[in-house]
Amino acid sequence: MRTVLALLTILCLTHPASAQQTLTLPAIADNSIVMVENEWADSAGDKARLRIKGNQHIVILAFDTTQLRGRQVSSATLVCEKASEHVISGVTISTIAVPWIENNSSGLDAGNGPGGWGAAGIRFPAVSGGNAHTLTHSTLTRIQGDHYQWDVAPDLIHALATGIASG
Repeated sequence: MRTVLALLTILCLTHPASAQQTLTLPAIADNSIVMVENEWADSAGDKARLRIKGNQHIVILAFDTTQLRGRQVSSATLVCEKASEHVISGVTISTIAVPWIENNSSGLDAGNGPGGWGAAGIRFPAVSGGNAHTLTHSTLTRIQGDHYQWDVAPDLIHALATGIASG
């Protein structure tokens, strides 16, 4: 991800008696998984703009969570730049159960092995959206200026920070 703005703003504690601290984690990888018959194999990783088109496009993001080590997350917000006049009313955010490579992944392949998402023939939906023990959180959109904002459940952030999830 080079020019698309996607940040996680995190409110966390270093230990229960400490003051809260706000951290911002920039996205380090992105892709748009297209679940349409002739586009399953397409990779949109590392593009200047990600396309979201209804439930046919799943945007996947990875964040550098090293700042979170030893901290407890109390709240998190995903912030993305609004690139058109169309409004996204809400989203479902999910962890991803399998490591993936930004420029090599698609709906058919995580881009880091023999094919598939975790095993040959496995497509992306099998490792996200509540499948394969992934966590999900549905939230309504807030718009602030030219940015979308979505609440993210702290458990999803903890899964990323501990390495249980891969995006």
